[in-house]
Amino acid sequence: GGTGGGGGGGGATLGTIGGASVFMGNLDGTAFSYTASATVDAVAGYDGNIDTPPALSSKIYSHEFWDNVTSQLYMGVNLGKLEYLGGVPDDATFFSFFSTGARTYGDPDFTANVVEVRMIDGAGIEWSTACDLGAQPGSAFQITDKQEITGFNTAVKVRATLNCTLYSCSGMATKTITNGIWVGYLENL
Repeated sequence: GGTGGGGGGGGATLGTIGGASVFMGNLDGTAFSYTASATVDAVAGYDGNIDTPPALSSKIYSHEFWDNVTSQLYMGVNLGKLEYLGGVPDDATFFSFFSTGARTYGDPDFTANVVEVRMIDGAGIEWSTACDLGAQPGSAFQITDKQEITGFNTAVKVRATLNCTLYSCSGMATKTITNGIWVGYLENL
């Protein structure tokens, strides 16, 4: 895998496509907001495999918020799995993967075109939409805007609204995110 920049946003309103990368909403009724700062890193990354055609290569793209002192994950979103031929998807394939519209929650390690929301709490417990597949009543993940970026690196900035249930990956406890907004920067590497 690899990592890249976090994507700044100038002076636009937080939570809009023109604003800074952010993950905000309510977690079990309590407001939260993560954006790049002196103590929080916004990190774009990917994971996947490259195969020789005719076999398909695949990538999972992520944008996560980390504590830059302890290297602890706060929250993040994984979008994947994009399947394509060759080493790196061409720009058209990459951009079309992030089209606006609804996404289904799932485990991008095993399923194409799904989204995973995950976090690690202060006690070090991992929580994820992928820890109990199929159990997302009333949940939604909607890509509402995207901004294509070309030049030295091809990238896309995506804004999504979301509601979901996070499951403890080590038990049956749950946490609920409501009124979520995620603005993430994803690179075609």
